[in-house]
Amino acid sequence: MAFLVWVACDYLTGRKPSLLGGVQRHDHRPGGDHSGGGLCEWLGGHSDRVLASIIVYVALNYVSRLRPFRNVDDTLGVVYTHGFAGLAGAC
Repeated sequence: MAFLVWVACDYLTGRKPSLLGGVQRHDHRPGGDHSGGGLCEWLGGHSDRVLASIIVYVALNYVSRLRPFRNVDDTLGVVYTHGFAGLAGAC
């Protein structure tokens, strides 16, 4: 689900989706799994994953350009993947 949302966001923003970007960002999928553990139905779990994917996409592609984050050397996107999704309650 996270991979499909990531590729859809790439298409919607006019970027060229890449397999490497989609697979690399597939890492934030577990963030959407933790909060809904066994407490919600499949729709709740999928909506949580969609929300986590969108938050990480926006953080990685737009927030990373802002002043305090410009100097962060984060090759794998750990700050954006776990930090922003975690602050939003997805992790």
